[in-house]
Amino acid sequence: MAGLSGDSGKTIVWPALLLEASRRNLPVGAFKKGPACIDAAWLEWASGQPARNLDTHSMGFDRVAASFASHATAHGLNAIEGNRGLNDGLDAGGPHGTGLATALRAPVALAIGAAKVTRTVAALVLGCQSCHNYAAVTLACWDCHRESKTIVGSAR
Repeated sequence: MAGLSGDSGKTIVWPALLLEASRRNLPVGAFKKGPACIDAAWLEWASGQPARNLDTHSMGFDRVAASFASHATAHGLNAIEGNRGLNDGLDAGGPHGTGLATALRAPVALAIGAAKVTRTVAALVLGCQSCHNYAAVTLACWDCHRESKTIVGSAR
């Protein structure tokens, strides 16, 4: 699960999906890109499994890939919550969400904070899609004065 930035709804969407998967008795693995501990705690709570950090900056891609391979569930949902924006990182070569997804051969679900925007979202999705193939796009509309709404649709 990646976003265009921080506060895009990733930490709301992934725990909800993990809770639903657990409710349906689907094996789940929970991972957080980067060294974050609060988001990982939410993922652990929702999955009922220890959440693992995949910190490409301090561990490098090879150690992250090995950690993912040894802790991922073989038959179920392995949720990796990104941090910041999908293509944000220390430099253009990584470590960013696209680089991690590519290294792990993982599909990307993109969470987009879609308050006060309409067709521009399509341009954002198409631009990001040129960097990676998406499994799904989640549009999260957050407004302090109104209830939040989440719309899930295909990026294709």
